[in-house]
Amino acid sequence: MKSQFLIADSSGNIPRAGEGCGFALLPGRAAGARTVRPGSFPVAVITKSGKRIEVTGPHAYYLAEEERRAGFKIECGSDAAGESWNVVTFDDPTEGVRSGAARPRLTTRVQSATAAPTIVPVGAVGFKVRPGTQTWTVFAGGTLQVARIWVQDLDGTWIDTLEDVDFTVTPVVTRLVDATGRVYLRSAAATLTLAIDVTEEVG
Repeated sequence: MKSQFLIADSSGNIPRAGEGCGFALLPGRAAGARTVRPGSFPVAVITKSGKRIEVTGPHAYYLAEEERRAGFKIECGSDAAGESWNVVTFDDPTEGVRSGAARPRLTTRVQSATAAPTIVPVGAVGFKVRPGTQTWTVFAGGTLQVARIWVQDLDGTWIDTLEDVDFTVTPVVTRLVDATGRVYLRSAAATLTLAIDVTEEVG
């Protein structure tokens, strides 16, 4: 059995990953890499012959004899650049990975302390809410003030929630996840700085 951490490239792909009689994909990152976000299901594995395998969980998948030494490609998605996967390959069917009953939780820094945006959100801004995301926490600095929460739905439409976070009351705010696509915090002035962590179940 071989295990390695691989990171999606700028296109959201891992061009070559492993060889063996089978594999399992586990969202994960190297120890101490707190700014590297683990991957998220579903993803697709493309074998050398072009067969497409939709991977929806950390299960063991087995390859045809002629494809076992050819390696495979992982398509993680266009907005998954920089996300990390623990790719496990095995040479014997008895090495198939079995997932445990409980999913581990990891906290990842998805935005370092930067000036809060002041414009209406457009496109892939803010941070992505993925399946398994439990909470997000914002650490405010600079000139503390109010920020408006915007959320993006699954169709990509940005919506003003009309809800404000008042960082003058507390500079650290944690919220349960109640959005689907992305979350964006808009301030009246860029003198407010925001760092954001997310806690999510992986695996």
